[in-house]
Amino acid sequence: MNAFGRRLDHAALALGAGAVVAAGYAALALPGTLNFIRSGMTGVLVLLIGGVLAMLAAWRHLRFLVIVAGALLVVAAVVQVATLAGGAFFGGDASLMAVCGGLGIGLLAVGAPRRPAESEDPEHP
Repeated sequence: MNAFGRRLDHAALALGAGAVVAAGYAALALPGTLNFIRSGMTGVLVLLIGGVLAMLAAWRHLRFLVIVAGALLVVAAVVQVATLAGGAFFGGDASLMAVCGGLGIGLLAVGAPRRPAESEDPEHP
């Protein structure tokens, strides 16, 4: 694994950890506190699955799994915004859509680049 691939794996690991932290924050929303993420337990579960999947993909250097985790979160964001008017599918409000969409797009951006072989230099093609 070259430095370019390691950087992308570190980014996927950070985004996955962010999704897990966001899921924990949404699940532990205490009354009387400032709740940045409003979500039902289904939304928390989607964030948790996407985050753990991204962290596993980064740890095992599996680019395809990073893309799957990103796609899962982006689809969840689209479903959330599409069902917002008639009672959101995942519970909560547009804050869940923003978190899922942002993390999902980030994971897709990290998973999309082709990782060069060990002998290739990504700085000088």
